[in-house]
Amino acid sequence: MKKAMTLLMALTMVFGFAAIAAADCFNCAGTAGNIARGCETGQDDCYPFDFEGRVDAPNSYCDTYKVDQNRAVFKICDCITDGDFETVVAGDTIDISMEILVNGESGDNGVYWAEYVGTVDGYEHSCGVEMETYEDQEDACDDTDYDDCFEGNYEYLLADGSVGCVYSGDDCILDDEERVVKFELENRNEPHGYVVTTADEIDGNASWAIDIPWMRVDPSRVVAGDKVWVRICLLLDCSGICSDDVVCCCDVYIGELCCSFDSAEYAGLIYPYFPPANSAAFNLLGMTITNLAALEGSATITMYEDDGDVGTLDVTIPGNGIYLTTIADLTAAMTSTGTLGDAKSYLTVTADFPATGFAMIADTIDGASMGYLPLQGWEVYAGSFLEDMK
Repeated sequence: MKKAMTLLMALTMVFGFAAIAAADCFNCAGTAGNIARGCETGQDDCYPFDFEGRVDAPNSYCDTYKVDQNRAVFKICDCITDGDFETVVAGDTIDISMEILVNGESGDNGVYWAEYVGTVDGYEHSCGVEMETYEDQEDACDDTDYDDCFEGNYEYLLADGSVGCVYSGDDCILDDEERVVKFELENRNEPHGYVVTTADEIDGNASWAIDIPWMRVDPSRVVAGDKVWVRICLLLDCSGICSDDVVCCCDVYIGELCCSFDSAEYAGLIYPYFPPANSAAFNLLGMTITNLAALEGSATITMYEDDGDVGTLDVTIPGNGIYLTTIADLTAAMTSTGTLGDAKSYLTVTADFPATGFAMIADTIDGASMGYLPLQGWEVYAGSFLEDMK
């Protein structure tokens, strides 16, 4: 008894007591960047993404972010409060659960688990949720591996608490039973959790690096800019007839959905040639603008005619929508400096969204037709040309 009390007092001195209600998780990379998911169109596949950016889940984050530095660290000392853990000693069993939050809200919000951990329905997928304990935050961030795990039989839950299943394909739209947002320990009949070691106690290993499993996004249920979090909850197993388990949670910021884009590179389009709208040789002239983003956006179309006339028109295009018009209708709707439609022309488009499009030039009587894709990033082309002229 004296030895146990000595160990308890020693760990209490190492771990201390905090006056906060919940633990604060730390990301070694700082603030997570934009997740390269959520803005897929109906023609795209939708792949899982990985917080830690491992090579088997490539392009999880946008190019501007160093995803390989993402690593969640749970500072277990912060759990030792009156409302959470009173103390942690060698031999204690700590279990884990995780829940996906979108914009700080739990529920079915478009982001789901895409990877099984531990044993599920009798099949062992892995040892469990991978983790490793360290003396301090710096040591936890210097490493990249996980040598231990929270063992257990886990079950994956839908937003209403019923049991669901993980989808492993690349379809964008999931079935209802695949929209799992939480996993937790199913039972304690088998070895479970992480057992605090004597080495943890002696070394004061209070910074726990925890691997976050893969997730996937259903782009039909999210919008660009939605923010994703994962709530990690550690449960101190206080098994006994009159004992209640205690839980300590923290939220890890995973990132914001969709990549931001450089309007100078992506939003500008140029349609380099159209015959006159009143052309006798071609009776069908048309163009499209496609909004590749999930949100509604605005575009300005400018026509430059060979005779010096200029016309402009502002249009609104829904997320993943297409603007379609004939050149005759376009010239009629434009505000112009002269008479449009009587000379050959080219068009430029500026937009507040990533855009693409198509141009059509046809004679429906003779069956002659042609089409082309506009140049993207026309401002970049113009800038390069001007730079070459210096």
